[in-house]
Amino acid sequence: MQRVNRLSRIFDLTVNMQFSICFSLIVLSLSFVSCQKEKQLIKSSSSVASPDFKGSINLNNIVIKEKVSKWLKQQSELNIESRKKITELAIHNLENADLTYEAISTQRTLAILPIIHGRDFFNRDSVTVIENFIFFIDSLGLIQDGYLSKYFPDDQSITELPQNGLSDIFNHQAISIDGTFEVTNFDEVKQYEFDFFEGKKQEFRLWESRLALPPGGIGNGEICIDWYLTTTIFNGNGEIIDYFETYLFTNCSSPGPGSNNVPPPPLAAIPSFKDVEMLVVNDVYSNGSKNEVIAFYKLSGWKILGDTRQNVFSSARPVGSMLFQYGVAGISSNGNFMAWTENSNNITFGNYSAAAYMPGPTTATAICSGVKTYPNQGVSRDVVKSATWHASSIL
Repeated sequence: MQRVNRLSRIFDLTVNMQFSICFSLIVLSLSFVSCQKEKQLIKSSSSVASPDFKGSINLNNIVIKEKVSKWLKQQSELNIESRKKITELAIHNLENADLTYEAISTQRTLAILPIIHGRDFFNRDSVTVIENFIFFIDSLGLIQDGYLSKYFPDDQSITELPQNGLSDIFNHQAISIDGTFEVTNFDEVKQYEFDFFEGKKQEFRLWESRLALPPGGIGNGEICIDWYLTTTIFNGNGEIIDYFETYLFTNCSSPGPGSNNVPPPPLAAIPSFKDVEMLVVNDVYSNGSKNEVIAFYKLSGWKILGDTRQNVFSSARPVGSMLFQYGVAGISSNGNFMAWTENSNNITFGNYSAAAYMPGPTTATAICSGVKTYPNQGVSRDVVKSATWHASSIL
């Protein structure tokens, strides 16, 4: 897809967000299955198991559909015009299409409802778009939250996502087809966008809020929020190579008497946890054998229901790294046999956001360094790899 089309959507949805955000503030003030490869463990720098996203939820389709229907009706009863229209459309689709499921962690499963009826409601241009309602189900089988997902494939002949395409995006920030993935909430407020190229994330755009000084000063009882479009650009290894932000607009609301200028509480803030991994070494040889070093991390934070832009991290820690070897590369006498020595493995926070609802860091960056040694070649090489996760899309 040409970049002009992407920029056009960014502009259109930014304008729409100015109208929709007022409704969101009112509402807020009122209230790995991951298809992993079989891995042969050769050496570990710490005792840690690879994350296993098999899921533990009993997905009785009739029961889940009833729960989704109940959740949608609750959203419609909030009497917000934009939310009412979308939830009614989702209910109509739920009556005429089946749910499919993809696990995104041991604690959460994604229920996917294809948008078959009423496509014209969302399509604002003539480009191909793959649209779904998505619902997050917790380990108890309860509906946590719901959003609209849209995928704009660069290849206009593609009309559906690959198997486990959405879980690949949420788990690994990757997908096998090039294009743009965007998420909006049920108020049609844009949350974030990913651009993917050659299966990897290329650009991430987030509509971010920050507390601002009211025009009349802090004593007038208003709460003001500055909105920014932040853009993060990655290289082919998933490392950040550029970051910039653009001021969009300021929105102010009165929290009511006696609030003492305390920011309004979120509709709901729930704890969220995620196991993630970073591919530190990926040596692939012509005979099909290879060496991999994977570092594992545990991320924790707060998920803001109905507004994933406000998600923040609360803690993040490494849980070690592992060397995996495939084929003859795992044979000690082979020329490509490799040993791994870890020097450091740390994870830090960045991009602190003074959001109105849950202030905190919005990005977590891991840096792992070590030495890979090929004893049969008499060669050693230093390795440094980094990866960054955004709370809005990973929690």
